[in-house]
Amino acid sequence: MFYLIVLYSVEMNLYYIGSTSNIKEKILHLNKKNTQGAKDWQLRYFETYESKTDLKLRETELKQKKNRKYIEALCGTMFNLGVLAWVKL
Repeated sequence: MFYLIVLYSVEMNLYYIGSTSNIKEKILHLNKKNTQGAKDWQLRYFETYESKTDLKLRETELKQKKNRKYIEALCGTMFNLGVLAWVKL
């Protein structure tokens, strides 16, 4: 199983779009690595894929949009549905 993830840093007011097969490990790694100068990356959105090819297509699509409002709206749908409740880091 592969995941498209959108992370957010409050400290930097910055979004990160990426992919992983383990959400928890990815966030811990990015926070430890101090990616983009931030140590407070939080999961804001994710999508699940069985195919890495489909995942990469979607990741590229999101990254090419370069539209903060779109990303925030996408993240808002996840919070409105309460889907992130199960993700305990």
